[in-house]
Amino acid sequence: WIIRPNPKAADWEVGGATLPDLSLLPQAQRSSTTGNYRLVLSVQPGDLFILNTRSWYHQTKLEAPASSDEAAAVSVSLARDFYLPTPAR
Repeated sequence: WIIRPNPKAADWEVGGATLPDLSLLPQAQRSSTTGNYRLVLSVQPGDLFILNTRSWYHQTKLEAPASSDEAAAVSVSLARDFYLPTPAR
């Protein structure tokens, strides 16, 4: 996964949240076209990755197979919308 924050997302303005500084994280890479930082995350079989797609731009990228057995393998990604209620303030 390659993700970067959506600076226009309202989620960054709630409860004192701020846009994260990705440059401080070891998974951060700087885009050669925009100069902005993004996170490159590796997800392994069995991992559960949850992402708020309103707050983060996202892209998936598969690594090249290392063997012919891996080349025949299937990759599946499942997306599901869900809502976690927050307590009233």
